[in-house]
Amino acid sequence: MAAAPPRGPARRIILLGASNVARGISAILGTAAAVWGQPLEVFAAFGRGRSYGLPNRLLVRELSGIAQCGLWDAVGRRERLPTAALVTDIGNDLIYGRSVDEIVAWVDVCLARLAALDAQIVVTGLPIDNLARLPAWQFRLAGKIFFPRHPIDLATLTERACELDRRVADLAARHGARSVAQRCEWFKIDPIHISYWRMARAWHEVLGAWLDAPPAVPPARAAIGRALYLHSVFPERRKLFGFEQRRTQPAGKLRDGSTLWFY
Repeated sequence: MAAAPPRGPARRIILLGASNVARGISAILGTAAAVWGQPLEVFAAFGRGRSYGLPNRLLVRELSGIAQCGLWDAVGRRERLPTAALVTDIGNDLIYGRSVDEIVAWVDVCLARLAALDAQIVVTGLPIDNLARLPAWQFRLAGKIFFPRHPIDLATLTERACELDRRVADLAARHGARSVAQRCEWFKIDPIHISYWRMARAWHEVLGAWLDAPPAVPPARAAIGRALYLHSVFPERRKLFGFEQRRTQPAGKLRDGSTLWFY
């Protein structure tokens, strides 16, 4: 009797975000596999400093805006699969001086496209409570180091973040997405990045919202080997030192058979 052909991914996840996805990608995929099944077809657009609507440069690396990247065309060419999606790190663009209206428009485009794919969508809120307890001196220092070309005071940022959080929650409801608040205990000194020690618990709660009931599986920890491998997988297109690099997708594959399409 002939051997059965290898089983390909029967479900898809789409991950959109910036630093928290980049930092937590191993824990996110481990959790997604436990919650949503495996193997998975993973489409992801993320990266430190990633914008939802504009090209973003961080040190020597530049990535396109999430709404403009190649992920959408690539997903459209694939066969339809049961799909779950994560939309997070939405407040990132505020620090770069973008208006609430601009960000809402970009996120609206992404959510509309995900809804058209019949995806089960989870949207994280902004970590508003963390801004309220952030010392002003710490914010000014971080701004001078990381965002010297985009000065903004803490009071203004907090006001805009609150407005953006409300409007994104309205967008999520309109597109049939589930909103998940970010808990203060997931963070330490850094008010916008989930602590490495809290990632497993945080993503377990966030991605568990794909289901109608809390997941019966325990939090999935970030396997070191998987984490190192995932950080070696390059997106379809990026610029380094001003020179464009391209990578054929899928760019990687996990041991469980999950394929990785990074943009």
